[in-house]
Amino acid sequence: MTNTLIDPKAISPPDPGDLYDQIMGAIEPELTRAGLKSLEAKYKDEAPAQSKMRAEKYARAFAEYDKRAAQYMTELNAQVVEYQHAARESAEKKEREKEEPMLMNLQTQIASA
Repeated sequence: MTNTLIDPKAISPPDPGDLYDQIMGAIEPELTRAGLKSLEAKYKDEAPAQSKMRAEKYARAFAEYDKRAAQYMTELNAQVVEYQHAARESAEKKEREKEEPMLMNLQTQIASA
């Protein structure tokens, strides 16, 4: 077993921008990467009162995004931990299966001595 750190870039996690768009798109599509590009033109003639209301709506959207992104990361971490436990159990089982014949042979030798 090697004792080296894994390069996070080698794991191929979801693209951060795509993840952001997926979560935010379900909350407020105007705040996705594509939506942000058109906001200035879309609201160029917006009255200050409307702009303030929209800013408040966006603040709520970002607060909801923070909750959902945190939930996603919690669930992802739980899945990683679950996989780690399953991998460890599998490795331990294989090791026990490999050692079993040696132990049986040893017990037989001790019993016949």
